[in-house]
Amino acid sequence: GKGTKSKPVPVGVGYTMNVSTADGSRPEAVKQLTEAWEGVRSYGKYFPKCTAAQIAAAQSDKVCPKGSLVGTGKVHSLVAPLNDFSTQGATCDRDTHTYNAGQNKVTVIFTGPGDKCLGTAYTSPFSGKWSDTGGIGGGQATITIPPREQTYPVPGVLVSTTQLSFTFPKRVITVKGKKVSYLMSVGCKGKRSAKLIYQGQPKPETHTITASAGSC
Repeated sequence: GKGTKSKPVPVGVGYTMNVSTADGSRPEAVKQLTEAWEGVRSYGKYFPKCTAAQIAAAQSDKVCPKGSLVGTGKVHSLVAPLNDFSTQGATCDRDTHTYNAGQNKVTVIFTGPGDKCLGTAYTSPFSGKWSDTGGIGGGQATITIPPREQTYPVPGVLVSTTQLSFTFPKRVITVKGKKVSYLMSVGCKGKRSAKLIYQGQPKPETHTITASAGSC
């Protein structure tokens, strides 16, 4: 069902993104990532929370309470010299975990064994948000800005993301007799549209990907 403001319906959404350049050179690093699905809004107030401070204090997301994990994905990146985009460099493969951090707030952490990413096992968590700005069809957009130490890990080196897949699964719970999920649909006609904006750095390169996210 498409859902209405008074009767939103539980949904799950996701995407797969490939970032490439016309000449085959390495793409920019991520400065900001904005994702939106038509009519989709977040209801984090009903779910357990896990903050960036909690994860940082433990140096692990294993401290996050059950039910706070709301999204998962995979990232493939290239690590190479900042001043040479013709070099593909070394590969880095990470899992991403997105935790609810309160209404309209999320915590993101990249995880995985060090042998998959130049010996780096732990990287700092960072915060993101759900915002009406950038939303489609009455929905919200999620906006994340990776910290500088993750895109520029050491002087003269840049981490370029080339593939990213992500899923917010439909997670239905009952609150006061009503079925709610982390994401709910408040209005969608026919096929649900989706938009992904990848803003790069150090040059202001921007990729906007618009696609169908399936039927409502």
